[in-house]
Amino acid sequence: MNIQPDRDALIVVDQQLDFQPGGVLAVAGGDQIVEAIDRLAASFVEVVMTQDHHPPGHVSFARSYLRRDPFTVITLEEAERGDVELSASAAFTPEDLLAYLALANGRQQVLWPDHCVAGTPGEQFDPRLNLVRATLILRKGYRPAADSYSAFRENDGATTGLAECLMAKGIERVFVAGLAGDYCVLCTAVDAAESGLDVIYLEDRTRFVGSPPGSRESAFERLRNAGVTVTTSAGLVNI
Repeated sequence: MNIQPDRDALIVVDQQLDFQPGGVLAVAGGDQIVEAIDRLAASFVEVVMTQDHHPPGHVSFARSYLRRDPFTVITLEEAERGDVELSASAAFTPEDLLAYLALANGRQQVLWPDHCVAGTPGEQFDPRLNLVRATLILRKGYRPAADSYSAFRENDGATTGLAECLMAKGIERVFVAGLAGDYCVLCTAVDAAESGLDVIYLEDRTRFVGSPPGSRESAFERLRNAGVTVTTSAGLVNI
C-alpha cells in the first residue's frame, strides 16, 4: 500500500505516559509500539497527535463518584433513578451528568482511574515520540462533563473540527495508530470513516485494554461494519 503525502495523514492516538507500563491506566505493551509509530510518522507530511487532557474531577474518573470502582459503568437509567452519587471531587453537577449521558454512546460512561490529568507528568507524550513531526496536537476530553475517545467527536457527539481541518488540507485518507485499540483508536477510526474519509487501522501499531472481555473482537466487528480497512504496517511504501 502506497502512502501518498498529498492526500494521506497519520493520526497517532494518545501515546501518553499514563497509558504506558507504570502509568495509572497502563495498556499492556503500550510502550512497544512507540518507536515503530515514530518511524512511520516520518513518511507522512500531515501527522496529527491526540492527547487526553482531563481536568481534575472529570466525568470519566471513578473517584468523581461515591462507591464506584474503576472499570465499571454508569448508565443514564441509574442516573435518572438517582442511584448515582457524586463525590466532593466531581467537577460537574448531577444535571451535567444527566445531559451528557442522554447523548453519550450507549447512554453510559465507563469509569477509569484518574488519568492524563492536565498538568501532570502522566499526560505527557512518550519522550521517544518526535513531536516536531506533528502538524497538529489535538487535546481532547478537557470538558469536565464530557469524555472524548475519538479525535473527531466527543462522546456526546460534539465535533472537534478535525475532519473539516483535514479535508480543508486535501486529506482524503487517514492511517490510525496508538492507544488503545478497543477505545480511542477504535472510535477515531470509526468516526473518521463516518466523516467521509478513507480509513486504515494499523492493527500492529496499537495495543488493547481488553476490558470488558471480548472488547478486541467487538472492536474489529465495529471497524468492519464502518468500512474501515484493518491491516498492518508491513508493506507501506512512501511515494
